[in-house]
Amino acid sequence: MDFIASLLSSTTAFFTSIDYTPLKQFVDLNDARNLAAIVGVIITVNAASKKWGTAAIYQAQIGYQINRPTRITSLSLANLKDKPLIIYRIIARFNESKTYVILQEFKPPLVIDGLKATTLDPDAFSSLDAEKNPFDDFDAKMDIILVTESTAVKCKPAKSQESLTLKHMKGFTQIGKSTRLFNKKVYTAQAAYALVYRHKDTDCTSFLLHGGHIIDEWPFRYNAISRESMKDETSLLNALRDLSEQVGTKIHAQKLTS
Repeated sequence: MDFIASLLSSTTAFFTSIDYTPLKQFVDLNDARNLAAIVGVIITVNAASKKWGTAAIYQAQIGYQINRPTRITSLSLANLKDKPLIIYRIIARFNESKTYVILQEFKPPLVIDGLKATTLDPDAFSSLDAEKNPFDDFDAKMDIILVTESTAVKCKPAKSQESLTLKHMKGFTQIGKSTRLFNKKVYTAQAAYALVYRHKDTDCTSFLLHGGHIIDEWPFRYNAISRESMKDETSLLNALRDLSEQVGTKIHAQKLTS
């Protein structure tokens, strides 16, 4: 509270010290000073409120795995305050059955920085000491509780991105995306072959375009082969053999699907 009082005092003093003489012909100066001070207090309180208390949202994915009971398999937490969130324990609470499950404990505690988020895989378990696994009921009302250093915080469920997208994109048609990957690198229909080679003790991948140019982090000076070499596979292999000798490393070519 001393911090808030100090902010309010300094903010009020700042607005009071402003010279409002140019406004004299338009408004009573006392009213202007009072209004400015009120606005300053509102701004200060709004900024300070981002540090008051604790607030977080969550997204939980419930799944079933072979040789595992139904459980939360992925849990995302977002800290809504501009200060660290220190978590010692995460609990799933079920209101209808008046039961709860400790999903995970942290030693040392999990720290989520202000206005940051994290995703974790809660601890797996073999069974629950209950007649019915509450995670089997997808309609059960569940709360996620975070036990901090001083209190227990009930997280709000994050809004569904799908429903938000449908709401705000109503009347618009989505444009689909197609992604081609080779060794986790994206290529387009312009690429004819993937070139795999070693450079500085690292496995590398670049792409040979239909026109003969080599792109995508190709580290060597010679960065193309002739168009004639692209006409048939034999000519291509001969050109790549010559290129391998020029750059000093073996180059392997893999034909790409269009």
